[in-house]
Amino acid sequence: MYTHGNTLNLISSFMNLVWYLFIPPIEALAAVEGLSFIFPSLIVPHTTIPTLQGAVVGTLLLLLFVPFNYFGVKAFGKATASVGIIKLLVYVAAALALAFAFFDFRNFSAVKGGFMPFGFSGVFLAIPFAMFAYGGIRVIPDFAEEVKDKSFLGKAILLKVLGQTLFYILFSVVFIGGLKWSALSITPVTGRQWATCRGTPS
Repeated sequence: MYTHGNTLNLISSFMNLVWYLFIPPIEALAAVEGLSFIFPSLIVPHTTIPTLQGAVVGTLLLLLFVPFNYFGVKAFGKATASVGIIKLLVYVAAALALAFAFFDFRNFSAVKGGFMPFGFSGVFLAIPFAMFAYGGIRVIPDFAEEVKDKSFLGKAILLKVLGQTLFYILFSVVFIGGLKWSALSITPVTGRQWATCRGTPS
């Protein structure tokens, strides 16, 4: 409001409202989907739709989010710091294990027309997902009023962006290199075959 006026502040506030209304259900659904690997009854088979049991679990997770937000950033930080570190270590271990077990450098050049078979269109299509993925950074300035020492806020934003970027690059490289086509019952098309079939109407 102080820097851009009432109108833009109203738009920004509305965007914040939409963001904070939609993120908790999305996170709850993602948690239910993750739990469905252990408890398959939470998700309808071959879909991402929760069953009644999955919906109940998701609702309970939503209710658990409430006290974290109510008691502020300090309590939230203490409660999630150790869990967050464990999650990061699990993600990195999973990525490295996948790379060690299945990594194939040919996936970057010889398979499916190379690294970017459709050019930059895939990059532009990924932009909305990237915006969503980096959207969590807004939590830092949104909760800045609860922070006593504000000198590290700029560093926190910079570290978050750099950290997320490194993790996304790591997982992208591991995912591409770790694709095992035989396990997916797919016969990969080589770069030469791809160049030939691109000029042929499907």
